[in-house]
Amino acid sequence: MWSNIGLICPNIQHINLTNSYANDQNISALAKCKNLESVLVRRVRLPFQFISNETLTLLFDSCPQLHTLDLRGFTASGITTLDFLKDRKIRILKLRSALFTDQEAVYLGQCTKLQQISINGSFLLTDQFLNVMPRMEELKMLEMTTAKISKTCFHNLEKFPRLQSLSFTTDELDACSGEALYKCLNLRKLRLAHIREIKEDALEWICKCSELSKLIINNCNLTPAMLSTIAKLPKLQKLDLDHLTLNENTLKALEKVPFKKRVENGLRVSWHHPLV
Repeated sequence: MWSNIGLICPNIQHINLTNSYANDQNISALAKCKNLESVLVRRVRLPFQFISNETLTLLFDSCPQLHTLDLRGFTASGITTLDFLKDRKIRILKLRSALFTDQEAVYLGQCTKLQQISINGSFLLTDQFLNVMPRMEELKMLEMTTAKISKTCFHNLEKFPRLQSLSFTTDELDACSGEALYKCLNLRKLRLAHIREIKEDALEWICKCSELSKLIINNCNLTPAMLSTIAKLPKLQKLDLDHLTLNENTLKALEKVPFKKRVENGLRVSWHHPLV
């Protein structure tokens, strides 16, 4: 069936292969669907499936209207470059388990219509990725929770004036980094993951973000004072604290933080922590 999909469905524009037995060969067969605009493969039934650069180049060359590519279901590392993106009309790109150099940031920057980038589960061979990325006027979402970036790069967030959702990891989040996040005027969702040290003054800056409504903190250390600072976010609707390193005193402090006063207004607070 896959080899004949272009004959069976010549005018197909959107295809969702989530929870299917999709593999690299199946995706290459989609190149026969010349009107294809979006391909979604969020999960596959067989583990360790990979997608190759050759297949993606063929897909984009054959389907000039392709603007959405979500291949997060392919969990084996087969993508080693993003050169297939050069001068494409892509608006949404979501990949997992890829290995990127600074050159990939250049390729992303050549896609002037990009609105969403998710490379969670991928790895950067450098922490200067944001330094290399050019200005992207349309970018609204940047997710890179396993791709570590240097704290000296955060000022580059000003290259993305419409950014609304950001996920990242770094070694240390300091006041300069926090101020750079504060300057993201449209930021609504922020996820901090696997950060070895979050400075209290960094959180002070973040909690001045007037539009921030969803804050997710994964595998980081928080003090009772930091939790009190977070409670000051004016439009916070959801706080998710996942796998935090919390001791008994911090857990007690969490119960005292004045989130309860705002539950009636729809604020949701949840946390999951390892036993300590």
